[in-house]
Amino acid sequence: MSVVSDLRRLPGCVRVSFDDGTHADVPTPLFQQFKVRVGERIEPDAWRARWQAQAYPFALERAAALLSVRDASEHETADRLRKSGYPEEVVARVMQMLTQAGYVDDTRYAGHYVESRSSRYGSRRLYGELRRKGVSEEVAREALEELSPEDEAASALRQAEKLLARKDVSDPDVRRKAVQALVRRGFGWDAAKAAVDSLAGGSEEYDQ
Repeated sequence: MSVVSDLRRLPGCVRVSFDDGTHADVPTPLFQQFKVRVGERIEPDAWRARWQAQAYPFALERAAALLSVRDASEHETADRLRKSGYPEEVVARVMQMLTQAGYVDDTRYAGHYVESRSSRYGSRRLYGELRRKGVSEEVAREALEELSPEDEAASALRQAEKLLARKDVSDPDVRRKAVQALVRRGFGWDAAKAAVDSLAGGSEEYDQ
């Protein structure tokens, strides 16, 4: 037996701490059904087993609510469920259902992600962002294949126009900083330099 020593609300769950130093993150709707109080003496394993046995429909509802706000990768969706306290076996079951039904699809997600952000960022940044969101290397690269060099050049030019608006483009330092800013946004050095040079009406050499 253990004594409940603390209750702390976290995003999507309640952290129940015990006097032996352990804790359990319980999804908020399940905590409402299986409440415990500070000072209460319980058997943690049996208590966990009871609420985990009821977790699947709540986890599915949580995932649906998250996806109704915005699309997400498989990794992001599963990670949000874990952070809400749902056990791994429940997360796996929910993700299997969502992927089989097409509610979560990394190929679709990556394509939409690239389409919505390619006007502001270059392929290098987009690739890194997709990988950080758990999209596989293969899927990320396939999504970026839809971007032609001409598309990226046009996006780099539009961003260069914004960066250089009301600035003295004849100043090499201004142009160098603009090129560096474009590179930070994921555009290749050559594409960034070409965009800035085209607005300045000449070519300048910069240190990469």
